[in-house]
Amino acid sequence: MTKSELLSVSQTVVNRTSDGILVLDENNLITRCNRSAERLLDAAPNELNGKDFSWIFAKNDRRTPKNLISISNSNPIAFQDENGEVWLRSELGRNFPAEIETVPAIENGKEVSVVLFQDVTTKRASQRVIDRWDAYSKDVLRNTIEVLGQTVAQRDPYTAHHQLRVSELSAAIGTLMGLSSDDMIGLEFGGLIHDIGKIHIPGEILTRPGRFSREEFDLVKTHSVIGHGIVSIIDLPWPVADIAHQHHERLDGTGYPQGLKGSEIDRLARITAVADVMESMTSHRPYRPGLGTDRALSELMENKSTLYDPDPVDACVMLFDSDGFEWSVNSILGGGAKNTNDISAPQKVRSN
Repeated sequence: MTKSELLSVSQTVVNRTSDGILVLDENNLITRCNRSAERLLDAAPNELNGKDFSWIFAKNDRRTPKNLISISNSNPIAFQDENGEVWLRSELGRNFPAEIETVPAIENGKEVSVVLFQDVTTKRASQRVIDRWDAYSKDVLRNTIEVLGQTVAQRDPYTAHHQLRVSELSAAIGTLMGLSSDDMIGLEFGGLIHDIGKIHIPGEILTRPGRFSREEFDLVKTHSVIGHGIVSIIDLPWPVADIAHQHHERLDGTGYPQGLKGSEIDRLARITAVADVMESMTSHRPYRPGLGTDRALSELMENKSTLYDPDPVDACVMLFDSDGFEWSVNSILGGGAKNTNDISAPQKVRSN
């Protein structure tokens, strides 16, 4: 391919791209542009040639592009506001948001700048629609989760209160661990319905004083599988179904229902497991009094890295020992964040 043919191909590509392209000389004057630049700036052919680069910026744009651009700079220069955009103006006085970047180049032995820009008006409008839909979708999902939680409350108020408190403590642990906002939503939602499978367990078994028989305990353990089945029906962008399924799994594989180990257990489920144990041990239940914060923290610390993920355990200990964490939702029978060490000879924890 000859040099002229190569240049012809390059010019065809430049003219067919949807991005506007401007070439500036050492004085920041536009020497040439592609057809997209003329279209975006409502300019006739060759009308932009000779104009100062700063002309294309909207009058209400506070930047001074002439001072920002540097022909000799070896790195691309991006012009951005807080939204990653600038405002440009066209020959017809139309202002529009744009993404713009300049790249240094060499042409005929001289340093020039190549300016690439695109109109992001449609992109901006689309993002607003997406943001509104995202907020609406999250509200719908939150309402769905709350309805499921209320379903449990109508049948088993003890479990409903437990879920609220586990959700609150899980969120506090997640915040201390520095989880992303998206993970925090999943963690909160997961806590709110992690025991939803208990709606299929007879209430007289869940609230009866005393220890479970082997048959009763085997039945209670099915709540994780049942809960997973219920939550899996909802198309959620977070591992809420995994939280319902795995919050009784333990790092060493001694948990249930699958006997998962270590990283096989979802991270949010591992956090929920710590909050679940903490809340269960400190709250009064129909079948036993609360065992106290110290007893619960000891359980977590003694089995850290064996049964429980060390990161949420450390965060939980810090919350109670250093930050004075207290639940905003009171346990239905009392107990909670305050010590109950005055209870003599605490009964063995009933695992459910």
